[in-house]
Amino acid sequence: MKRSPALLWFILLIFLTVAIAAAQEQGKEISGKVTGAAQDPKGFAGVTFNGPQRYVSMTNSTGQFTVKNVKKGRYTVTVSQGNKVQSFNVDIDGASNLDLRVKW
Repeated sequence: MKRSPALLWFILLIFLTVAIAAAQEQGKEISGKVTGAAQDPKGFAGVTFNGPQRYVSMTNSTGQFTVKNVKKGRYTVTVSQGNKVQSFNVDIDGASNLDLRVKW
């Protein structure tokens, strides 16, 4: 069976449309730092994003964290370290840096 060039172009167009839509749905990388009331870095603290999606990260020894492929939306970001917990309401849209200061 011989396929027409129009059919091949149509299939290619559909493939490209799906590929572009998938690429647009990719989230962004959010980097940040968790510090305390005295501006001391909070190393090895848990950082959880709850919202349209759920993401979990941990700070390194200098309080830095990175979460990849975060979808846009409103999130409750919770920082926990030992028995200390604090939450922040955050809108993820254009920003890619998120610095959080906890009370302890």
